[in-house]
Amino acid sequence: MQTNILLKKGAVVGIILLFIETVIITSGSQNIVMRSSPMSSGNILDAEEESDDVTPPHVVIKYPIKGGININRDDDHYLFIPWPNILTIIIGSYKVNASAYDDESGINRVGFWVDGILKYTDNKAPYSWIWSEKGIFQHILQVVAYDNAGNHNEAIITLWKIQLL
Repeated sequence: MQTNILLKKGAVVGIILLFIETVIITSGSQNIVMRSSPMSSGNILDAEEESDDVTPPHVVIKYPIKGGININRDDDHYLFIPWPNILTIIIGSYKVNASAYDDESGINRVGFWVDGILKYTDNKAPYSWIWSEKGIFQHILQVVAYDNAGNHNEAIITLWKIQLL
């Protein structure tokens, strides 16, 4: 047997479970599923949160900018020089900056990946990571945003990173 209960924001519900096996409490796009059994004397055996949100979050890499030379002058000031061959180059230590939002369930975290390896996870906006590894290599920078319903989306940029000191 399953019972659905629709709640309005701020509503308080008291439920005594005697013979109900599953109760789903719905508030907006979030569902809370509670399970009980007749043998448990009405005690809740487990509870989990579900969501109707199936839309992935929106994510954009703000810095570095595609198609030019990017130099991070300090934490919040960037120098961008357009490059005619549409290459993207980062020079020196660089603060990668991303924007992410999800109108339905909100953003849970944003991960910064380089060449398929997770380098940093940021849990609150503004989403950023300081990339300070030395070398002269071409890389794939991937920023992945996860919403609170478990959906994810990514933004990817292929670039050259040059940092000698």
